[in-house]
Amino acid sequence: MSAKDIPDLANALLTMQTWTVIIVVVVFGMLGGYAHQLVSSPDNRTTIETDIVVGAVAALAFLFVFGTTDAVKLIALAVAAGYGGKAVLDATQAQTQAAVAKSEARMLKLTGAQSVDTVQAALHRAIELSKTFPKAEGGPAISGELSRVAGQMDVMKALF
Repeated sequence: MSAKDIPDLANALLTMQTWTVIIVVVVFGMLGGYAHQLVSSPDNRTTIETDIVVGAVAALAFLFVFGTTDAVKLIALAVAAGYGGKAVLDATQAQTQAAVAKSEARMLKLTGAQSVDTVQAALHRAIELSKTFPKAEGGPAISGELSRVAGQMDVMKALF
C-alpha cells in the first residue's frame, strides 16, 4: 500500500459495502478459529476465545494483504485463514516484511545510482579543471588519476 492508497482506503471505509465485507470476513474467520479449536489436541493450551479472536484477526489480515473480488473465495479464504490463525499471521507478517525489504532495496539501488551519477559529474568537472593546471603543478598527472577513478565509477554504476 502506498501513501496515495490511504485516501482510497479511508473513503472505502465510509461505505456500507466495505463494512459488510469486513463483517463477513471476521465472522468466517471466527468460524475458522472455532474449527481449529475443535480439532486441536486435548493438550492445546489456547482457549476457544483465543482461537476465535486470532482467527478473526488472521482473516482480516489475509483480506487486506491478499484480497479477492470473488465472494465464494473470500468466504473460503476467511475460514482457512481463521483456521490457520497464528500461522497465517506469521506468514502475512513475513510477506509484508519481504515487500518492505524489496521496496527499501529498490530505493537504495536508486539512491546508489544517483550518487554514482553525482560523483561522476564531479569527477568529469575536476578532470576538465585539472587540464588547466600547468605541467609543473602536476595537471596531467591529476587528470590521469581522476580519469582512472572515473573509469572505476563506471564499474560501480554497472553494479546498480
